[in-house]
Amino acid sequence: MKRTLASITIALALITGTRAQQTPVRTQLVIVVDGLRPDYVTPEVMPRLYRLGQRGIVFRAHHSVFPTVTRVNSSSFATGAYPETHGLMGNAIYSAKANAAKALDTADRENLEAVERAEGTLLTAPTLSEILKPAGKTLLAVSSGSSGSAYLLNHTHCSVPRRRTRRRTIRRISMRSTRT
Repeated sequence: MKRTLASITIALALITGTRAQQTPVRTQLVIVVDGLRPDYVTPEVMPRLYRLGQRGIVFRAHHSVFPTVTRVNSSSFATGAYPETHGLMGNAIYSAKANAAKALDTADRENLEAVERAEGTLLTAPTLSEILKPAGKTLLAVSSGSSGSAYLLNHTHCSVPRRRTRRRTIRRISMRSTRT
């Protein structure tokens, strides 16, 4: 009887221990709507977004970093750092190595890639994606904004089609529609 009870106790401990050690797979979804005032997200004005917020967490005390421009804040979001730490100080940047003639618009992914190639790095602080990678985790960044804004959210592991390709597709479609 004691032997049976001991065997059951050990079996239960092994099963429970195995379950406790297994971390459930969890997917986190973070939605950032650039320029959206929180008081607009109401059941009357935006019922679906409001309900989505009710099922998760809404950051009510968030604030942007200075300067309050899209790509600077995108970089701060991706790194968790202020601009003086991640190195992107405006929506236009100057890199003599990338283009000595003018500042480059950070809305264009190709400009950011040119700076990254020329300087060897784009941001001077690690991104969430870079932090997650050694743990075997991944980050998916989806953006409806500019190609530069999307690229800054996950620039080291980005696999989004280049804007140039998209333009050609749009041109082909619009040229076909004008011919018919």
